[in-house]
Order: sequence, then structure tokens, then C-alpha cells
Amino acid sequence: MLKTEKQFLSNVIFYADKPDKQITLMEGIKPQFFEDARCREIAKICFIGYQTKDILTVEYIEQNGFKLEMNDIDFQVTLTDRIAMQTKEALVKEYQERCKRTVCSEALKNNTEIEEIINKLIAIQDLNINTKAKSTNKLFQKLKETFFTKKESEIKFGIKCLDADVKLSPGCLYILGGYTGSGKSALALQFARSFSKQGAKTLYFNFEMSEKQILERIISADKRIILSRLSNASSFINSDEKEKFNSFENGFENLMICSGAFNISKIFLEVRRNLPKVVIIDYLQLVSPGDKYKGNRVAEVSEISHKLKALAMELEIPVIALSQLNRESQKKSEPSSSDLRECGDLENDASVVLLLWNDDKAKDIKNLKVSKNRQGTCGSYKLDFEGKYMTFAEHWDSYQEEDQAVLPFTADKEA
Repeated sequence: MLKTEKQFLSNVIFYADKPDKQITLMEGIKPQFFEDARCREIAKICFIGYQTKDILTVEYIEQNGFKLEMNDIDFQVTLTDRIAMQTKEALVKEYQERCKRTVCSEALKNNTEIEEIINKLIAIQDLNINTKAKSTNKLFQKLKETFFTKKESEIKFGIKCLDADVKLSPGCLYILGGYTGSGKSALALQFARSFSKQGAKTLYFNFEMSEKQILERIISADKRIILSRLSNASSFINSDEKEKFNSFENGFENLMICSGAFNISKIFLEVRRNLPKVVIIDYLQLVSPGDKYKGNRVAEVSEISHKLKALAMELEIPVIALSQLNRESQKKSEPSSSDLRECGDLENDASVVLLLWNDDKAKDIKNLKVSKNRQGTCGSYKLDFEGKYMTFAEHWDSYQEEDQAVLPFTADKEA
């Protein structure tokens, strides 16, 4: 360990005539990575120098109050860029191993919850010392290579009018808001079925229904078997119904269901274990946060939305979270993004906000509005709702294209 720490610092000083290489070596390195007390003091001075863009030399270290001894520096005459980076990686790995031992030791002493231990270990393992920043020129070159050849978003919601305006993009948080009984869970499950049928591994969290209830909804929608029949019938009506039921097997191998009580840590663990292409959470207000903001629901929901946004960006997947709308909004003709219940930073964190509510004139019609869309247009649609199968379809299919453009609702002002 001591040898690695000394060698790394020696390599940094060796590159005094190549400041760009010094910067590359020091990138992501922190004083706490060093176990030896003298090495840590040298690293502190180098860390400050790196931040102020000074050239790190023996003279610089001594001028900043640390008298070097003969065995503090161990120059390697045959140093190459590859060896220097290998030494950096070894330094970080040794620090990670020490951290792991510390976490496990403290866990045994304090009887720490397993979830907390796993989260700490994941954070240590995920330590990334290489910068993620990229120059605009490099980003443009990558874009230029694929701009005219790239396909549209491979994963679609499965409702044509919505797919025309909203793209499902990696790293984005999508909020689907609705009143109780508006059908937001049914719509989310329809999205999940659509994603799965397109071959996208989808992780669906539901905190209100059992696995059996969720599965019955999926079978009902996919095989056109009346939901109440699946829930309550003691036998099949006829051989056709039985055949439909049996043909469901192996139909949705990409759709994974998690039901029950989940806190934000458990959600993170499940997502990291399964590495899905899409995550759906039904619904956000039922997710248990940590103890940091206990009792303050607005702060709790904001904390959860921040973490879900971070999860989407970290794993580069879309995360769709359902949210209730506050009761005051029911007095209005149509809801807006600000009506998201205990919204806090929900509206700000979301790349897209979808709002669903019942039509006053027909119970089999639902109104869906894109009230916020950072990378696209906002708009409103009417959807046909078949309650016996809990499915949605476009209401405007039978109208001419020019008629479809005349929509009865107004989009919220884009954030």
C-alpha cells in the first residue's frame, strides 16, 4: 500500500514538465485515498495545487510547508503513461478495499441494516476517478456520425398520438399524474406491456396491488378476457376462453413485477440487480423516503424525485413515476403540472409531465395532456377506455388528420 501511494505521488512530480499529464493523473484523486500520514500530507498539497492549476514539483510541495525526506519520493526511470495510469488505478483499488473493510466492521458493531450496507458498498464500488466531462467538439463528432442514420427512439409508449409528441429517452424522468380512479395505473401497465412487447426489459413497481392482481390485469388486457372473470370466476366459460388464458404463458418474459412496500433504497437495489431498460413506479407518494425529511411530505417527495432523476441519469434509462393530483385541482376544468400532489420539485425534475383525468361527458373517455415536454411539443388527446379490459386506445382514429390537430385542451407553459 505504502509503495503504491509513494509511487503515485512520484509519478505526478515526474510529469512536472507535462502539466496536462499531471492533470490527468490527479483527476478524481483525493487526499483521503492515502493511508500513510506523510503521503496524505503531500497529497493534500498536490490536491490544492491541482485545483489552482499550479505545476506540482518538489519545490512547490516544500514551498507549501512540507519538508520532503529521501524516502518520500521514489522516481521510476522507466515510467510510461500506461504504468502511471496502472499505479493510479491500484491506488484507488486499495482505497476501495479499505473502505469495504471499514463498512463491514462498523456494520458488525452497530448491527446496521443489510440494505444500508449494500448501498454503501455499491457507492464504494461505483467510485469513478475518470472525468465524465466531454468537449463540445467530441460530442459533436459523435452526433455527426449518427445524426442522419440514427433510428427514432426504439421504445415507444404504444399510443400513436403520444408517440408522435413524446420520445422515451435515456436519463429522463417522466411523471404521469392523475386523480384516484382516473386510470393512471392501467395506463402505466399498458405502457409496461408495450415496452415489454418491443423487447425492452421493464421493471414495474406497484405498491397498491398484489402480484396476482397485476398479472390478472396484464392477461385481461393482452388476451381480451374480461377482468372480472379472471378475478372472480371459478371456471372458464368455454374452451375459447381457456385457450386464450393458456396461450398467455411466456408472453411477457421482459416484464418484471415488484409489489409490496418499498423505500427508495430498495428500489435502487432492485434496479441495479435487474438493469432494466425502463423503470415504472406506481406510485410516487407511496415510496418511503429516508429519515432526513421525516414528517415533511413535500420535502420527502422532492427528495424521492431527485433520487429517481439521479437514477435515470446514472443508469441512462427512462424512469416513469406516477403521482396523485391534489384535490383542489378537481375544481378546475383541467389539471396542470402544478397540481401534482405534494409536488415540491417534481415538476422541475421531470423532463415530461403527463396528466390523465376523466371526461365529464363520457365515462369511457379519458383526457391525456402533455403539460411539460423539454425535448418536444405539448398537446392534449382524448383516449377511449375499455374498463372491462383496463385498456386505452386513441379516440381520434376515425377522424381526419386535420381534425385531430384541433384539440380541446391547452398545454401548460413549457418549463
